[in-house]
Amino acid sequence: MKGCLVMVIIALLGLFLFGQVGNRIVQVPPGGQIFVGNEVRLDWEPVSQPDNYSYQWQLVPAKSIPGNSSSIKYIAKEPGVCRIRCTRSDGNSAELQLVVRENRSIEMFPRNPIEGETLNLEAQNFNSSVIKWDFGDSTILSGSQKVSHIFKQSGVYTIKAYDFAGQATVPVERRIKVEIDNRSIGVSPNVLYTGIAVGLTAVNFQGQSVRWEFGDGQTAVTSPTTTHTFIQPGVTRIRAIDYSGRSDMTIEKTVQLQPDNRRLWLSSPPISGEAVDVRLENVQPGNFNWSFSDGERSNGSSVTGKVLGIAGALDVTVEDPSGNYPPFKGTVMIEPDLRSVNVSADTVIPGEEVTLKATQFKGPNVKWILGDGTVKTSAPRQMSYSFTKTGVYEIKAIDYDGQSRKEFSKTIQVQEITPGFQIQLLEFLFQEGKYYAIVNRKGASPSYRLKIMAGGRGLLKGKWLLDGAVIGLFEAQIFEKKPVIVESAFMVKLPVQDLGLHHFSFQFTNYSYGGKIPRLRYFVAEVPALKIVDPAQDSKLGDVDSIVLRWSGPKGGGPYEVALSQVPFQFLPDNNIEWVSAGMETSYRWNLEEITKKGWIYWHVRQLDAAGNVVITSEISSFKIDR
Repeated sequence: MKGCLVMVIIALLGLFLFGQVGNRIVQVPPGGQIFVGNEVRLDWEPVSQPDNYSYQWQLVPAKSIPGNSSSIKYIAKEPGVCRIRCTRSDGNSAELQLVVRENRSIEMFPRNPIEGETLNLEAQNFNSSVIKWDFGDSTILSGSQKVSHIFKQSGVYTIKAYDFAGQATVPVERRIKVEIDNRSIGVSPNVLYTGIAVGLTAVNFQGQSVRWEFGDGQTAVTSPTTTHTFIQPGVTRIRAIDYSGRSDMTIEKTVQLQPDNRRLWLSSPPISGEAVDVRLENVQPGNFNWSFSDGERSNGSSVTGKVLGIAGALDVTVEDPSGNYPPFKGTVMIEPDLRSVNVSADTVIPGEEVTLKATQFKGPNVKWILGDGTVKTSAPRQMSYSFTKTGVYEIKAIDYDGQSRKEFSKTIQVQEITPGFQIQLLEFLFQEGKYYAIVNRKGASPSYRLKIMAGGRGLLKGKWLLDGAVIGLFEAQIFEKKPVIVESAFMVKLPVQDLGLHHFSFQFTNYSYGGKIPRLRYFVAEVPALKIVDPAQDSKLGDVDSIVLRWSGPKGGGPYEVALSQVPFQFLPDNNIEWVSAGMETSYRWNLEEITKKGWIYWHVRQLDAAGNVVITSEISSFKIDR
């Protein structure tokens, strides 16, 4: 009986006696299983005492068994049913049938051999330490019960082992299939980074466990699928050995590890409520799966128009379904939106430059919508602008050159006078610093100027008044705490055709002034002016009770009149000026007893003709007394 593993069940089928009735062959002891190689005792029964016969034992049909006594020992070397006959010398014979079972086998490791791999074989329950091995690939050798062999090519082979020092005629056989070596190491993802677990798979390995040598000094015995995290960048050689490392064949894989330089790119700084485009940098374009911690999901190479929520951390996970890259996890810190539009002044005057500032804007340029129809694109975050007309304007600024989804605004009011405007200084005088001038009819028009300073700002408007009539309009732009001087070149020219005294002043048309507006007076004459002699201009006299006023005038003229006042004449109406007759003299003593306070006293003199008309005056002079 032949086979890879033959289990032969031994049964005593019966005794057959030939010759004299009562003779038989028996197995001692009787019963039990007989396996190939077992020694069996056979006896002729009954045996006469004394026994003078000889016995001949043989396997049927014609193979003799050594021994000529009534009892022998027999070793079965082949499985199957065998007939044993014994013939006594008196001609009597008997026959016994034995069933020899097979318990020998050929064991091997690994159970699924691969071409080129060492196959370990063991002849189990064989009866000899020397076995003849026939591997079925034309290789035959005599060896021990344990041998190794390498099949160089895949295929189906029948391995035969011959027992009894190779003398057995019936071998123990085992049919095996040698597979093509298609084992490999699978690595995922395709791009490997340090610090991120790499998936490893022992593909087509036969065993349930694999010894891994990761190339960085670390080893492990795991299932065919495992992970490993590499720390150092560079080229690493991974090795996998089947059957927990008991195989003599090593599968290798060389991989490249690199630092993870992936990062999230945002089209603009992350601001609460703003929309941004998000892209994963330093990767090849792909159809990624995007997950945000606010619950939003998306897919694509990038995310366009992602609206950012409240300020704080926004976690972003990017997964590559193709397996080319490992999952990426990043965090975007959303800033609170502190952007605003600021103006240098909430209220300005027409033509005044106001500074507009887009505070904490992120883009390099801003789109400004200025409310008066003016739109400026690609403008700086800070700029100056002036409105030419009064009104209320809403100024809008849009970040990122107008691409932002949010607008920031500020209202500005343009009016001629700002709230709280108040004139603090008002000077109106001739260029020589005087408030009174004598002009020759054939001479040039007198030059004058207006000096104004105010708290607040305003486009101050008014009209020029000459002898109570309007002769022109003026406009002055006033800035806070900055004096403004309007020179004669920008004012109305004073006429000098009409003889006599002229009063020149102005009136505000868009502002109510609580103080006294000064006036200039000039006298147009054809004769030389009267000259002040004593006291000299700006004299300081001390404490005196009277003073002699002296002047010089043309000979043959008419009488003189003198006026004296503690209030500057430019602030006095004509009906408040008291003229005193000085007669034909060019001097006049003035009693100062009624003057009780110290300070400056102003005076001047004029000459009349026979009809009582003023023909010439002096300039206004002043002196100071101390009480």
